[in-house]
Amino acid sequence: MDDKFELPPRRELPEDIKDRMRATVRMRMDDPRFEPEGRGRRFIAAAAAILVVAVGAAVVVQSVQDDHAANDAKETTTSPNPTEGFQSGNQAMADRSLVDRCWRAAMASPQAERYPKRREEWMGGRQMNWGQVRQVGLRLGRQVAACEASETTVWLSEPQTPLAPDDPTPIRLMMLTPNGGSAVNVRSGVGKTVVGVDQSARGGKVAALEPFDVLYGVRVGEPRQLPGGAKVHVGTQAPGEQYKFNDVEYPNPQGPLVTVLDRPLPPAERTSVAGKKLAECITNERTKHFDPMVDAELLVPGAYVEYTAKNGRQQWAVAARYKGRTATCSWETRFKDYRMNIGHSFHKPLEESADVISFGDPLQVDEGQPPGKESWTISPGFSGSVSEQAAELSMKLPNGKQLNVTLKNGTYIAMVPGEPVRWSEIDIPRITYEAKDVTGKVIGSGPLYPE
Repeated sequence: MDDKFELPPRRELPEDIKDRMRATVRMRMDDPRFEPEGRGRRFIAAAAAILVVAVGAAVVVQSVQDDHAANDAKETTTSPNPTEGFQSGNQAMADRSLVDRCWRAAMASPQAERYPKRREEWMGGRQMNWGQVRQVGLRLGRQVAACEASETTVWLSEPQTPLAPDDPTPIRLMMLTPNGGSAVNVRSGVGKTVVGVDQSARGGKVAALEPFDVLYGVRVGEPRQLPGGAKVHVGTQAPGEQYKFNDVEYPNPQGPLVTVLDRPLPPAERTSVAGKKLAECITNERTKHFDPMVDAELLVPGAYVEYTAKNGRQQWAVAARYKGRTATCSWETRFKDYRMNIGHSFHKPLEESADVISFGDPLQVDEGQPPGKESWTISPGFSGSVSEQAAELSMKLPNGKQLNVTLKNGTYIAMVPGEPVRWSEIDIPRITYEAKDVTGKVIGSGPLYPE
């Protein structure tokens, strides 16, 4: 007789399943109804409860894997994951800490009774990261919801029942957040969906995007444009029509049911000249161009310069930084306005990487004429970020001429001596730099932007 038997292949349980198992143990162990039978019996009862959860977990794991396989087969676009920016394939499963944060925000809000009280009932789907903004689809018992979080704030949609396969409504708006992020409830079998925000009536732009599938029938869209006062359309692709969509306009789009400032942080200073210009630029982006400036109040003003355009107009540029995020506000020839350019937040902070310096954005000049090829190629300099250990920074053009560098708070602005020149003459890949710390020790040198 052979007593050996084969166990099924080992599978790592998702963190939310582990949370449910731990919670079940705690609940059974602390249940006074088991006290007369002794702690040992209570442990056996708790273990029995775990067995039920574990058996269900095996089904859940298989279901999630099958769901991944099905989505992998259907996936035709590139999607971001939480740490690497854009990549082929599906998004990563949600961080447990993000779902924890969404749950805590719901429980701390006046709308707590609308959501399941027990954390183990909160199942996280896939997670999307857009710089400092994170989004996730949620399964809450028999309902679904979407959660969006910035560094300081959490926004939650109202819980909705998933749309049934025979529901006449193919797509339902769940929320548009103050960041311009979107969440929609989509019926199974529905193909391409689109969320559009139209600010043209107020002088803004039309922004449309295709939300990403984050499981449970929930799809979310990246922060794109502020929804307040805009025409908002949510639509599905018409059968057999490649570019025609059946859409519904939402004159008063649904906002988040829950907004919780759970991690308040003091805003950076806005009293210096650089701070005032930075605040002016942030306000301009939000009110004139309707662009989301998520947690922009945390950006610390850094290098600031003033310069003169060929038409004699005085211009300025300010760089700013907060942790791994960098920004530059300067003149944009194409828009004939001062615009904010936020650095790619998918990159690690410079202190956590081998990089000492990075190139940010070229500066432009107001030529006092309609945008043209000549205007687009004339530049007085450029901006970027540098390790906060740098106390001294020097740069040279390919011809050996020194650039005028302003360094502050982990940012720099490098200006070409004399008149602005063609951008090709600046030749970024051939510019060299040297950075020193407070002791004069060289902490980095070489090409600014290696090819």
